[in-house]
Amino acid sequence: MRVFKRSENILEPELVYIARRGKYPSVIQYIEEIREENKKQLLQKPEEYLSRIAKLKSKKMSINLLKKVEKLEKEFMNEIEKENDEEQEI
Repeated sequence: MRVFKRSENILEPELVYIARRGKYPSVIQYIEEIREENKKQLLQKPEEYLSRIAKLKSKKMSINLLKKVEKLEKEFMNEIEKENDEEQEI
């Protein structure tokens, strides 16, 4: 199995995982690690991500999609609060 991720050039996706090769024993572990890295990057500059959400909310969309965006925003705000709480405990 091969797993690719999006790249700048849509015609040349980046190969990120080949079954039984590399440091990840499974594609699931690879995806979990990448998601964790992405989450850390978002939490380093939360204002940028929140501005992206605000721009998205200003666009015309269905009620269901708007609810999903609002849920995403709420989850992200909870993560920010959780991160701040952990920093204050240290």
